[in-house]
Amino acid sequence: MPYTVKVDHPDAGDQDVYIHGLGTFRNGTSTDVDDEQAELYRAHNAVQTQVHTEDGGLQVTSELGPPLEELDSPWVTVTKAGSRSKKASEEKGGEE
Repeated sequence: MPYTVKVDHPDAGDQDVYIHGLGTFRNGTSTDVDDEQAELYRAHNAVQTQVHTEDGGLQVTSELGPPLEELDSPWVTVTKAGSRSKKASEEKGGEE
């Protein structure tokens, strides 16, 4: 399901804003992002955990980063196609 990413940084003016793992977006614009880009964002923001086993080994696992719609930035709004943005829902008290 595609997403729309809107960047609105009040101090950035007419310049590019970089979102780690997603790319560069022009401030004040909305850009469509497809599912593949959203999954690459999660992979790029993945974390690894390491656990030492009793026999002295090391077990390493990777966990994907949060979904794109959970991107936490006051200047970026992510809207999933066919739904309202998280920020718009919060502004209305979380009720839909």
